Amino acid sequence: MTTLGRAALLAADLIIIAGASNRFRLQWARRVRDDTATDDADSDDAGCTLTPVDLTGWTARMQLRRDDELIADLSDLVALDAAGHVTVAIDPERSTAMDPGTCRYDLLLAAPDGTVTRFMAGVALVEPAVSKEAA
Repeated sequence: MTTLGRAALLAADLIIIAGASNRFRLQWARRVRDDTATDDADSDDAGCTLTPVDLTGWTARMQLRRDDELIADLSDLVALDAAGHVTVAIDPERSTAMDPGTCRYDLLLAAPDGTVTRFMAGVALVEPAVSKEAA
């Protein structure tokens, strides 16, 4: 598993509203140094460009767990693309089925060569919506 000496490439806490559409989109890009750059700036980013990671052929695994008990497997709701986008779209029906409370989650990305990267991880708060449909 690759995490570059961190628990995950991105540490982020999520709030999931049960009964609502929950969607977020991130882009994985790498800093690539341009050896021909003539930028004399003192910045670590001088002469670097951001290059999206092509996620074609990659697979995702995302689960929410509380005390090692599976709260939700969202793996089938993660979309990956060639521009490095990681999109998670939880529909209202799936979010309604989640037990309210705090749990842990992570999102693992597996490359076609078998390399697995822990893309993001943290705490997820599943919170019920306050507004309800009239009976």
